[in-house]
This record gives sequence, C-alpha cells and structure tokens, in this order.
Amino acid sequence: MHATSYPVDVALYIAPNGSTFYNGITFGPGALEPWADGGRRAINMQANGTRMSWFTAGAAPGSPYEQFYIAANMTGAASSRMGMRANDSGLSFLNDAEHPFFFLNNGVGSVALNYVAIGAAGTGSPARIYVDGVDDDADLLLDPAGAGHVRMGSYAALAGETASGTLTIKDANGVLRKLSVVS
Repeated sequence: MHATSYPVDVALYIAPNGSTFYNGITFGPGALEPWADGGRRAINMQANGTRMSWFTAGAAPGSPYEQFYIAANMTGAASSRMGMRANDSGLSFLNDAEHPFFFLNNGVGSVALNYVAIGAAGTGSPARIYVDGVDDDADLLLDPAGAGHVRMGSYAALAGETASGTLTIKDANGVLRKLSVVS
C-alpha cells in the first residue's frame, strides 16, 4: 500500500470494531516466499535511519533460525546497530557485524529447570549473579574456554600471615577444594 497523491498518518491500522482478534497479522505456512538468500521476512521496516525486521534465515549453517533486529542509525554509523538471533540452541545478541557478543543457552530442553539469574541491588548492596529454579542446592559453573581461567579480584602478596580459615569451592570437575583465608 502506498499513497502517492497526499501524505497519510498510518499505512496500516487495525482498530477495535467490536470483533475479537486473537492475532494481529498472521502469515500462514507457505505464505511467504523466500528472497534470493533463502530468508523469509515477516516484518521488514526501514525508514529515516531506523530499522526493525523479523525474518527466518535461509540455508546458512545453523538454520533455521529467527532473527530480530531493532536498529537506530541516525548518524549513519553502522556500530549503532544491534540485533538478536534465536535458534534451537538459544538467543544470541549480535553487534553491527552480526557477530555474537552475548549468548543465552536455553539449556537441555524440558529438563532445564535451574537457570542463572541476575539481580540488581540498591545503593551500598552488591548486585547478584545466582542460580534459581527448582533445586534447593544447585552449583553455578563458571566455565572458561580451552586453557582460559576464571578471573576475580586483585592479588596482593602477603608475608608472615597465617591462615585463619578456609572457603570451600568446587573445581571444574566438581571436586571440593579449600581456599585459605588470611584475616
């Protein structure tokens, strides 16, 4: 639809008319033809430096997946674009080059009943990264890639100190280890 003779406020508007709508706009199976790249675009809006699109990928590795973008590119800088891609393994947040910078794994199907949660806090209280879910006791595994290590805090060398206690943690294999605490 387009208006060539005069401007209009809205291109498509669905108003309440006494009927009940369970879906706004629905494209049934086979209703969308693929583009040359194999993708099917359910929503593709680009105007005045902004973009919103929702589409399925073509025959690329890892397909099929749904991809959703919201972008604001008022200055013409490509680095202002971010997107999200969802597939069977989880949700990726993408940078302007469509490379993931954060990934949320959906776990192991219907058996994934524990999950990582992030909690905000007020002034003077620490924010939290923790496990939530159905289990009363659940570990949080920080799993670096390859020969990488988990980093935390800063190191300060001490001389002549004695241990005043221990903290118990588990290593990557689930073996309990004790860390010495110096008071």
